Amino acid sequence: INLSRDRIPSNRTDYDGYSNSPRFVAPPGPGRVDYEVVCVDLDADPVDERIVSSLRDRTFRADRFRGGFYLTHHHGAPAHLVTRGNRIYVFGRRLDRVIWPYFTKHLLTVFAVDHDLLHLKAAAFIQPGSGANLLFGRGSGGKTVFLTQACVDGGTFLSNTHVLVDGLTVHGIPSAMRVRHDRCFGELIDSAGLAPHLEASEYRVDPALLFDHQPPAQATVRNLCIIDYDADRPRRFEEMDVEPFAAFLDLFAFA
Repeated sequence: INLSRDRIPSNRTDYDGYSNSPRFVAPPGPGRVDYEVVCVDLDADPVDERIVSSLRDRTFRADRFRGGFYLTHHHGAPAHLVTRGNRIYVFGRRLDRVIWPYFTKHLLTVFAVDHDLLHLKAAAFIQPGSGANLLFGRGSGGKTVFLTQACVDGGTFLSNTHVLVDGLTVHGIPSAMRVRHDRCFGELIDSAGLAPHLEASEYRVDPALLFDHQPPAQATVRNLCIIDYDADRPRRFEEMDVEPFAAFLDLFAFA
């Protein structure tokens, strides 16, 4: 995941947990990954769940997974977490539903803490001849639409959902874009036959197909922007004081 090198093996040949990662690197040698998430589908191989349960983590998140609640509104079949060093074993069913909603965010946050970086939930693009603009916002606030229009008009796509920040340097996280069937993306979804995302109302697309370039690995930060679209308000740019801006980031950007 840009700076972080992770391995996610599965016992299913049709595992779909990689669908949000359009870019891969050559497999590193033994022991040369930062984290490994081993996904064991209990419908693919017989495993005694009583033994797995006895080995599971005794943490809040492990208890939530046992109840089928992965993170916020993402839920599914009960699963067991077993952590050993930098390797996490996940035993359950339909485990493609746990990688993007939970483990991507979790591993990026742990990596950021371990390497003195800041993990933010933000989109980002590079302005021609200038630096990167980080876009923050609540769900359905217009980040992806604003990002897309900026890149169509000459900006360089950097990231859609997550970034790692080191001082004034921002590292984009290569992932598929999640788009909705609306005025901006409806025609693209229909014509390209985009695959559905985890949510019924969302679809995923490789940004390299949209913007005809591979995203760069990093850029220098120029602006921090909150995108808060409301059809009933006039469209404009406004400067914000530091205190309300920081409060917004605390709610919607800090991992």
